[in-house]
Amino acid sequence: LEESARELTDEELRWLESQAVDIRNDADARFFAAYLMGLSHRQASVEALGRIALLPLPASKNPRIIEQERAFRASAVEGLSLSCKSFPNAVKDALLDIVSRQTDEFLRDRANRGLYACQTGKSIEAQDLEALKRLQSRGAGE
Repeated sequence: LEESARELTDEELRWLESQAVDIRNDADARFFAAYLMGLSHRQASVEALGRIALLPLPASKNPRIIEQERAFRASAVEGLSLSCKSFPNAVKDALLDIVSRQTDEFLRDRANRGLYACQTGKSIEAQDLEALKRLQSRGAGE
């Protein structure tokens, strides 16, 4: 899958972005489109994932929809961090834009973790696992 994603053209990446942001599409298809963009390690995908992560969350009374959209944008942030080595400046700029412009606290946290991943090489997933272990050890000590 990674090899196929790296062969995507800019035109195909634009199409994936259009599919990812179209809320009429199935959630799994949208997540997969963003995931493929993250695996592509292309400049066009860095730009697209940055745009996706900056999309405002929908104004909905349905918390499931809001959480789904939050998770979708978070996956775009995580995809961005995968391209740190290929495009360090563009990725860091996109993540800093998210930190400064995204109104959602969780998404800003994901972007901060993405910046940390770019600096240290420790993935967002590894950072999450460490944070969870710290919480568990605090709970066990009480």
